[in-house]
Amino acid sequence: MLSRRIAWKLGCAALALITAAGGRLQAEDSTPTGTVQASAVNVAFVESMIEDALQNGTISAEERQLILNQAQRRLDASGVAAVEARLANLPAPLISTDDAKKDEAAAPQTAFGAALEKGMCCDEAGCGGMFDNYYVFAGIDGWSAPADDDAANNFGPRIGFNMGMPLSECRGIGGQFGMSYAAYNFHGRDNGANLSLFEGASIEDQIFLTVGAFKRCNMCLDCPDRISWGLVYDHMITDNFGEHSWEFGIGQVRGQIGYALNCCNEVGALLMLHTNDEQKSTSGGSPSVSALDQASLYYRHHFCWGADTMLYAGIAEEPGDIILGMRNEIPLSERCSFYGNAQYILPSTSGGDDASRNMYAEEYWNVSVGFAYYPNCNAVSKSVCGRRWMPLLPVADNASFAVDIAPNQL
Repeated sequence: MLSRRIAWKLGCAALALITAAGGRLQAEDSTPTGTVQASAVNVAFVESMIEDALQNGTISAEERQLILNQAQRRLDASGVAAVEARLANLPAPLISTDDAKKDEAAAPQTAFGAALEKGMCCDEAGCGGMFDNYYVFAGIDGWSAPADDDAANNFGPRIGFNMGMPLSECRGIGGQFGMSYAAYNFHGRDNGANLSLFEGASIEDQIFLTVGAFKRCNMCLDCPDRISWGLVYDHMITDNFGEHSWEFGIGQVRGQIGYALNCCNEVGALLMLHTNDEQKSTSGGSPSVSALDQASLYYRHHFCWGADTMLYAGIAEEPGDIILGMRNEIPLSERCSFYGNAQYILPSTSGGDDASRNMYAEEYWNVSVGFAYYPNCNAVSKSVCGRRWMPLLPVADNASFAVDIAPNQL
């Protein structure tokens, strides 16, 4: 369509030059016959322009103006009036028929719209230095596990940090490292004769170390990368743990894989597998302690104002059964956020009089609330993918790293 219009206009210009030259020659020939012949040629020329313009059934405003300009140069007043009257009765397009101009105008709008849409859910990649992508956190933690048996549960403060850094920028793979320290039961849990045997008046200390690699999804590519994954090793070091005040160190491998449905929703799976166990001694036997194996499916939603919620459910190794949990983080500013996490593992047995299989001795639960501080303004993310080099997996806690022990051996 564009080439036809250009050719038509060039043709009009060429004919204009030719007829102008003919007009000058006609001026030298003042015979009436020459005047009549020149007028007939001019009328035919204007008519041909109208017919060419009508090939698509309509005449645009630009085409009308070109025809009128040529009519005014070649025809007398009555001829121009006749052309104007004819053009007034010819159909005009509702929208410009110049497809090239329409496409050129639409293309920038489409590109701008796509860029705007991407900008609304895309975070800046950010710097990749070791101290550019980290946060510190502090909160209150409460939990219970079978190792507590009929003793009280655990409650105390927990502090820590978590940091990420690029390992392979071209592949989007990062590394993460974090740790936490918590202190529980400041006045101990037992009294009387048990104090000297079980250190019942001592504070329970707990350290978690988490190190591994991750890759976040990226919905801002022309072909979105919807897969995210993380694989870490967790190590727990504890003293005065449980009813018998044990001291030990055990580990687990923890993984997460997710698929971003869009910028706000993600589904995936969580997996925790123990790597070692330690043998302990009690009056009821010699139980081994290890991380509890867990597997869950999750759904995660990222709100447009920055809050993030994950709901998950799954299964656990005995003495656990069904896992129900949630994680939440609500940004309060670019540097600070509030978090709240909870998990409950249903026991694999019901309540009863059998002391070795009491339901309370098989319960796992963990509740944590607190605040996280992001020194480099990374608290708010625009999508479920999160900021590229921030750590994907949180530091292990008593939900993601529950301790497995058979209650009938306590």
